[in-house]
Amino acid sequence: MGATVALLGALGIAALLLALLAVWDDGLVAGPALLLVAYTASLVYVGAPLDRSAPLVGAGLIACVELGSWSLELRDGAEERPVRRLGSLVLLLFVALAASTVVFGMGSASTGAGLALWLVGAAAATALIVLIAMPARTDRE
Repeated sequence: MGATVALLGALGIAALLLALLAVWDDGLVAGPALLLVAYTASLVYVGAPLDRSAPLVGAGLIACVELGSWSLELRDGAEERPVRRLGSLVLLLFVALAASTVVFGMGSASTGAGLALWLVGAAAATALIVLIAMPARTDRE
């Protein structure tokens, strides 16, 4: 099983490198997907029920996809607003890390949390709707 995990990880890294070097857009999806499968398989192989670094792994995979697609876009020409794009990327990674940490924490919380847990879930859902609506509003400006 360890060799399979290593092979999946190596294929994921190879797909990411191929995507960047050969301008292969699908590699930006296939690479992180294979890395995610390798990560999941490694958890199954070890028999770990929860991995506290899972939010960091998720944010890292998002960073791979976003930075990879940005680098492919830069091949077509200079970015008009690189500072704004970098700020958006940092915000995305921060929100993804925070949201996955909240989900991870809620998954390990006791079932007697009641109203407090419901409020956290409602706030997270509201924040998600706001974040989804933000790009639509900024594109129209």
